[in-house]
Amino acid sequence: HWPGQAVRVYRSYLAVRPGDSDATATLAVALYENHEPEESYATFARAISLDANPDIFALNVARFLLSKNEKSAAETFARRAVVLGPNNGRAHEVLGLVLAAQARLPDAEAALLQALRLEPRLASASQLLENVRTGLRPQP
Repeated sequence: HWPGQAVRVYRSYLAVRPGDSDATATLAVALYENHEPEESYATFARAISLDANPDIFALNVARFLLSKNEKSAAETFARRAVVLGPNNGRAHEVLGLVLAAQARLPDAEAALLQALRLEPRLASASQLLENVRTGLRPQP
């Protein structure tokens, strides 16, 4: 069973190289796939703290969790991305996406407007904002 084996392999590797953010993130995915979500979230958080671009890392974690329909956890990581990169339009866009997926359309609209203030040419945020304003929720 691959997730359990991957967990063992990455834990062994990280015992020797604890500062490897990519390996830590891969361990987090393996933990998630091994039905250990709480430990997975904590491991993702550790990977974010190790990475050179923590805001981008956090927004990618949020996207991953949203793709797994883990909306609450995705929101936690999207908000972390915004805190870590307050001037990162993509972080605000991902927060808007997560909020829209939760049917929190006014909050999603505010996050998307901020994304577009920061990065006016962000076409994906513009399209999502249009969908939010017409009441359409994206599917994870």
